[in-house]
Amino acid sequence: MEREISGVNYRNLAFAALIFGVGLSLFGIFAVVKSLTAKGWHTTSGIVVESKVIDGFDSIDKPYISYRYEVDGKSYTSDNISFLAFGGDSFAEKAVEDYPQNKVVTVYYDPINPAKSLLEPRLSITAVLTLIAGIMCLGIWRLAKARAKIPGGL
Repeated sequence: MEREISGVNYRNLAFAALIFGVGLSLFGIFAVVKSLTAKGWHTTSGIVVESKVIDGFDSIDKPYISYRYEVDGKSYTSDNISFLAFGGDSFAEKAVEDYPQNKVVTVYYDPINPAKSLLEPRLSITAVLTLIAGIMCLGIWRLAKARAKIPGGL
């Protein structure tokens, strides 16, 4: 028999928290590791070819910064600013202000795959918050599992 208190089905809550917790934690770990790894990437000069604010998901503006760079005589184009860079309208406007068209920029690129690049190899707050949210969901899973008296696994 599933345990319910105040209309809460703890078995379902435990299952949902486990799924979200594992997903968010894995995504957060991936983003944190990628951000820290990018700090060791090689650098080259590039030039911003397009800089504008575009409509993003849920009417939240996002920056579109396209830049061109060259590695070992081969030309590449990218629009990655950083890993998991979110922040809304003010973030988008600031990015466009920081990276105007024709600005010479430092491009960080993956020495194994130079097509992968970004302008800001930093640990974003979004990556850290995603990891924290995943860990919190796993904590909720443990509590809900105990409340539902689920033995062993889920």
